[in-house]
Amino acid sequence: MTTHAFMITDLHEHIDDVIAFTKRLVKLYYTSKSKITLLINSDRFCKNREERIIEMIDLLSRYHDRSCIDLAFFKRDLDDGLYDLSKLPKMINLTIINCGAKASGVPASGTWVYTDEVEGDVQYLAYDYYGYYTDDSGYQLSLVDFDYVAQPGDTWYSIARRHGMPVVDLLALNRAIAEDRIFAGQVVRIA
Repeated sequence: MTTHAFMITDLHEHIDDVIAFTKRLVKLYYTSKSKITLLINSDRFCKNREERIIEMIDLLSRYHDRSCIDLAFFKRDLDDGLYDLSKLPKMINLTIINCGAKASGVPASGTWVYTDEVEGDVQYLAYDYYGYYTDDSGYQLSLVDFDYVAQPGDTWYSIARRHGMPVVDLLALNRAIAEDRIFAGQVVRIA
């Protein structure tokens, strides 16, 4: 499974944020080639925003492959002129959040488009309780299907474990009992 670690920073204690993030990465066994994102969520009162971002990238790149470091900004902050992207190093991975399904209007950037697959792996994104990505509305961000197509060798237990749910819940969703067999290609409800 491919995971993508996020650090949300307001840039006020940017060096402390990087240190805390790095400690978490080590504790969770992320490698220097793991994808990581710095989600910049600052305010107008923070001075030298671009310089702080550069310092963070430089510090992280001492221990982490620079090409695996993403930067993410909210579209509203760019529209309000909070950041000058021309002052930042050219990033391969620049993401602009909350653009809807259309392009961000920022050259050489990706938009935050939720899909259920990344690099051949299933992608999950949990409920946004704190409103980091959805402003204050807090809704489900994942576009993961509510159904799973069974693969050869799948069992109720293996499907439940893969999707992080109790087997009894999976059985109830599918109006099944443990003795029911699963065949490859069968559509199994997972949410």
